[in-house]
Amino acid sequence: MVQSSLHAATDKAVFDAINQHKVTKDEVLNMFFSRGVIVSKKTDKDDLAKEFSSFFHSYNDYENLSSILGVNNRKEKLTSYTLDTSLKVSDVEDSIKKIKEKIVDQGATVEHRVLKDGKKIELAITYQVLNLSKNDFQQVSVRDAILTIEETDSGLDIQHPQNKKLSDISDELIDVLESKDKNLQKDEIELSAFEKPKDRCKFFKFLTEGVEGFRCKDVTDTYVFNPSKKITSGQKNEVHITSASLKGTGVNLSDELKNLHEQGFYTWRVIWKAVKENRDSSDLYEFEVQFSEPEECKDFSFIVKGSYKRKDDGIVGEVSGHNVNRTPISLIEENQINKLINKSAWSAIEKLFAACATEGDENDDTEKQVVSA
Repeated sequence: MVQSSLHAATDKAVFDAINQHKVTKDEVLNMFFSRGVIVSKKTDKDDLAKEFSSFFHSYNDYENLSSILGVNNRKEKLTSYTLDTSLKVSDVEDSIKKIKEKIVDQGATVEHRVLKDGKKIELAITYQVLNLSKNDFQQVSVRDAILTIEETDSGLDIQHPQNKKLSDISDELIDVLESKDKNLQKDEIELSAFEKPKDRCKFFKFLTEGVEGFRCKDVTDTYVFNPSKKITSGQKNEVHITSASLKGTGVNLSDELKNLHEQGFYTWRVIWKAVKENRDSSDLYEFEVQFSEPEECKDFSFIVKGSYKRKDDGIVGEVSGHNVNRTPISLIEENQINKLINKSAWSAIEKLFAACATEGDENDDTEKQVVSA
């Protein structure tokens, strides 16, 4: 278990911490009682905070306040890539001790288990995140993450939350596996090979409409990007908008988005809602995909944000037939849908290559006709 670390907080930090609404009056009374001091419930909380902050404090006092004021970690987007290799999960398991040592060197702890008849390994990783912009008792947060390694026909599929810590751990994992297979290659979803804005926009169209078992109902948020142009000395006062976002209903069909695409903007992040196919009583699901590096369209990630439950008296197929508030879905269903979104993203890349190849052939035919004429 990763132990949270905390420096000696000042009396001002303790005072401010006790006065936060998360710290209840009963918890403050218990803090005094642990010192052998009985306090009246009628005593003002501010006075109690002044008194307690003037005491000498132990590590347990800091830990207690930190646990009460603990940081609520938001669910993170997932990223996935494939290792083109002849290695199997059994080969990974043979190197699990070395992999664990590498992860420990990254300041984390890890446990592992083998699933699916030896075809999948889960690494349960616990690590710390330090945020010095927060108050003394919320600077250190302990996070848990799952990194999966699954054996497929094309190699090994790796999936983990998208953040720097897990990316560093993932790199260490690859280093260990490369010592077993020098020809190992990392294949990931990116659009750097497609420089035309319209091609990058097609990727998101293919993806949102291609999630198996789901029908896209509405694209509610679209984020677009237009790389900065090289400005010459005579263009210093030229205006250039780099990014923009559109929110609403039917965003992907709007004239505003079409105009932005015509001006050289391309989509890099999308949020959409979908229902299950052939299910009149389906809940309304909300998904999100993006490239964290929009300029080069790299670092692809995805997330199931939740679902809007179906109302019993709702109109079939209409968004108005669903609750307004979004709720989480079960972990089993979330894992299933994550696989479908990832599969749709890889399929979108294949469709994009095919579309560009067809377009290239058509351009070649046109050029031949012009030359012949």
